[in-house]
Amino acid sequence: MRIKWKPMIIMFFIVYFFIYALTSCSALKADEPELSCETFINEKICKMTPEEQEKWFWELLQTLINESKPTEEPKPEVIEIST
Repeated sequence: MRIKWKPMIIMFFIVYFFIYALTSCSALKADEPELSCETFINEKICKMTPEEQEKWFWELLQTLINESKPTEEPKPEVIEIST
């Protein structure tokens, strides 16, 4: 039995062209918004100068460091075991 290549190749390219036309159609693509600083970061921070941003970051870092340190370390509980 002999395989007929010509109809298979023609069908392949028809399907390929159909799929390509669907994926590249600009009418089907969604309009993507432009990405800016406000997209990812608070608008207040974006409008700061680099020096103000650095100052804000260091203040934030200081508050995080100070909050993470406990004022008094808890003393371990001592349990005496007599044998």
